[in-house]
Amino acid sequence: HRIRRRLTRWWAPGPRPLVIGCNPSDADAYREDMTTHWLNAWFQLYGYPGYDLMNLYPFCTSSPAECREIVDRGYLGDWASLD
Repeated sequence: HRIRRRLTRWWAPGPRPLVIGCNPSDADAYREDMTTHWLNAWFQLYGYPGYDLMNLYPFCTSSPAECREIVDRGYLGDWASLD
């Protein structure tokens, strides 16, 4: 599983707001997904210079069930499966 702790988007200088979500879906530094397209449009519409996105689960998947499954394996001691 890919781990992503923070996703940053910016298009102008200035302070960026922090968005906290539940799971990161599958956008990365080079590729947008439906969530980042929506966030980009929303923050641009309201005049923000960008944003930082962090999530409760740092795993790159659009499935909340998969995130919970990965975390459950970690709680059971299978830490190797978290990477």
